[in-house]
Amino acid sequence: MRLHPFKRIENSLEFIVERPFAMFFRRSIQPAEVGKRLKRELTSGSVVSVRGKVAPNEFVVLLSPDDFGPYDEHGRILAGDLEDWLEDVALQSNVTTAGPIHVQFEADESVRRGRFEVRTAVAEHTAMHIQFTDPGRTEPFEAMSRSEAATVGFIEICSGPTTGAVFPIRKQLVTVGRDLSNDLVIDSAEVSRFHAEIQASGQGVFVSDSNSLNGTFVNGIQVVGAQRIGAGDQIMFGTTLCRYWYEL
Repeated sequence: MRLHPFKRIENSLEFIVERPFAMFFRRSIQPAEVGKRLKRELTSGSVVSVRGKVAPNEFVVLLSPDDFGPYDEHGRILAGDLEDWLEDVALQSNVTTAGPIHVQFEADESVRRGRFEVRTAVAEHTAMHIQFTDPGRTEPFEAMSRSEAATVGFIEICSGPTTGAVFPIRKQLVTVGRDLSNDLVIDSAEVSRFHAEIQASGQGVFVSDSNSLNGTFVNGIQVVGAQRIGAGDQIMFGTTLCRYWYEL
């Protein structure tokens, strides 16, 4: 008998966090409880973005100091496993996030023993520091100052499992690729780990290929060097179709 996708997700959570970590969390909050709460926040905590709904991708789990010990010692490994699992949840649930999922654990004296709270945010780049507000509230955030954060356009994903996701260009240099360290991460086997770059300057916005395996194309023409792009242009990273646009 085939399992429903969400049942498989629940089973995979047990396999990922219960068995490897069970001996470390016998007297603390169980990792599976945390995972189920994070899944709920991911699948039901979408906020309205520039175009459409985007789910939170930054999760901070707050625990009492009494419960924090095992999470302080093993939290980074556990967080990595939960991040991978939540990426699968997002894919199975057709949930769009603004960037890679990031989980971290913190001690908070205001949290009672035996309980935990989750703070979420929509983050365009997980390496940026985020200020969270009320627990359980999803907060879009401004990662740069107003002068740095001037949006010069948007890249909209038009094909693949993240169709409809929109990435604002707010940096002079935006890296594109499959590797999670990129600014714009495209999870496709046809996209190289470090596939392309988008550069913004006073002369306009340009896309260049980073010696990718399957190439970068603008309006069907392969990019050689730096290719200027304008509103409505179609960009193909490997086989992933995107569109560049901006609002006046």
